[in-house]
Parts: sequence; structure tokens; C-alpha cells
Amino acid sequence: MKDPEFDTRVYILGTRRHTRQIWARDAQRTESRVIHLKGIGIKIRERSSERIFFNPDFSRIAHWNPDVVLMYGYQDVTMWILALVCRLRRIPYILVADITAEGGNTMSGRLSLPLVRMIVANASHLIPSSRTCCDFLTANGGNPMNCTIMPIIPDRNLVNASFRLKSNREIIRHELQLTARIVVIFVGRLTEDKGIRELTKAIETCTVANHDLMFLFIGEGPMRTYVKEFCSEHPDTTRFFGQVDDFTLHRLYAAADIHVMPSHAEAFGVVCSEAQVFGVPSIVTKNSGCADLVVDGVNGILIDPRSSSSLADAINMLAFDSDRLETMKRDTSKAALSLVSEDIHGRMKNVLQRVVLDEPRQRGI
Repeated sequence: MKDPEFDTRVYILGTRRHTRQIWARDAQRTESRVIHLKGIGIKIRERSSERIFFNPDFSRIAHWNPDVVLMYGYQDVTMWILALVCRLRRIPYILVADITAEGGNTMSGRLSLPLVRMIVANASHLIPSSRTCCDFLTANGGNPMNCTIMPIIPDRNLVNASFRLKSNREIIRHELQLTARIVVIFVGRLTEDKGIRELTKAIETCTVANHDLMFLFIGEGPMRTYVKEFCSEHPDTTRFFGQVDDFTLHRLYAAADIHVMPSHAEAFGVVCSEAQVFGVPSIVTKNSGCADLVVDGVNGILIDPRSSSSLADAINMLAFDSDRLETMKRDTSKAALSLVSEDIHGRMKNVLQRVVLDEPRQRGI
């Protein structure tokens, strides 16, 4: 029997990182909680692992008897079973996804493609993070009429933190010993597909032309040794920070002037929206999902993927034109405020209600 205060009951299954992207309102770290919106109860089951291959919590659907299920991702066994359970019980499900065609072309992606197509084709609604993700889903059986793009936005609390940290920018730079006029920041996994080699080549080009640059690497990954060795060979122009906590990361954003994300392909890339909150314009590849957030030449620059020369040209253009860079920083801050203030909760609520109203079902089947 339904709880009397809920017109609609929603069940969410996923990792803590994914479920918190849209629904978490605070830093509470619990595996299960119900978020109350007017007329809607959203029950979250989450785990601390970022890479769940099997999560038996899908069985709790039978106990809570939801009207709709939110599925975050589709590439592990849990989601395949969940999709089958939903289909057998005639429970509509909404698929939230963050992937590109290149991600689907990996070995595991190709092997699981038949199951992926089944999940995508039977979803009542699709919520991709970007246009590139939407294109992938619709190319694999998704209905473009039932597709709502929702970017991965930063936590609203980050906006308040950014104002405070930006006002202490010079103090932070002094404490971190960042004495260069222009600080360029990379945040992400240290892997080939993040464009690490293109970035290091671009750094060598840029620092020949302009010695008043400092490049910061934040992240871990298979190319850690490569990046550390590169930084040790260029001690005057590069710094390697590795994995850092959120507080340190936010201080680094506040100290930076330019953010770079030269990924070969990227479904979205939340670091781009995080950088924008701190008024840091991004240089990103044209085929990445976060290109949706960048108006070329206004709040960032779009470059060709796998091109170190295109990346170097974009960095040099901003580094040598301080007036343009300052204007771009102001426009970036304005764009970020618009992005973060967007009512993602309201848009998601509308999708939930649309699915529940459009797909009445018989209970108990």
C-alpha cells in the first residue's frame, strides 16, 4: 500500500557519486534515504563503491513497490537484471546515462551492446548528460521523442564556496607558491583518452613562447608515472598534485586562470562546469559532452581532438591577450550562475510525472 503523502514513488539505484549528482541535498553519507518533494517520495539506495558490478539492492523494488525506477547507467549486471525485473513487473524505468559513441566502442562496450540496446529501447524515458550522449542512445534504439538532456551540474553549495575562495585568490596562490602570471589547470584521470600526451606536447610549445605560465596536473591514473616524470623535467612550469580532496581542488580552481580538457571523447566532464563556477574558462574538444556548456570565444574555446597544436594555440591566445582572458572570465562566471541555478530537480520531477501519467500499469504483474 502506498504511503498516503506520496502521489508518486520513485526508486533510485546507483553509486553514491551518481545518485548525489542530482538528488543529494547535503553531505549525508547513508546508503538509504527518502527525499521528499511535493507529492513525490524518492527512495535512494546507494553504495560507496564507484565501480559496482553487482548490487543486490534491486530486490528491494518488491518491498517499496515504486511507480517508476531511475536507473543510473546500464553497463553492469545489476542494471541488466533491474531492467528485466521492471519489464516483467511492468514498472516504467528512466535511464540516466553518461557515455559517448567512443565509450561504446570499447571491447566490453561491443560485447554488451545487445543488452544495452534492450535496456535503451525499453526505457520509458532517456536522460543523457549531453548531446553526444543523446546521439549514442538514439542510435542504439532510444526514442528521440522521449529524451531529455540534463547536464551534470555542480553542487549548489559550490557557488557560495567559490565566491569566498575567489576573493582570497592571491592569498591562495601565495600559499601554493604559484608565482606565474597565468595558471593553467587540468583535472581528471591520467589516461591516454584524456589527451595527456597532447597536453604535454602543448605545454612544451607554450612555455617556449611564454615562460610566465604554470601548468597544474590534478588526478591519478595509468599515466601517473609519465606525468610525474614530465613535471620533474619541467619544474619551473609544471606541478603535479595527484589526487586531492575537494577543499584543495576548490582552492586550485580559485587560483587558476584557464582550465583545459583535451579529451579524445568525453560524455560530459563535470570538471568543466566546476571550473566555470570559479570563473575559469575552459578549453575543451569539440566532440566532448561539455562542449554543450562552451560558447566558443565567449566562456571558453573549442578545439580539435587529438591536436596538440590546436590546444597550444588556444592557450597562447588567452595567455597573451589579458584583456580577452579577463572578459572571458566574467562571461564564464555569468554562464555558470545560469547553469547552476537551473532547476534540475524541477525538470526531473516533470519527467517523472510525465512517465507515470503516460504509462499506467497493472500492479502485481
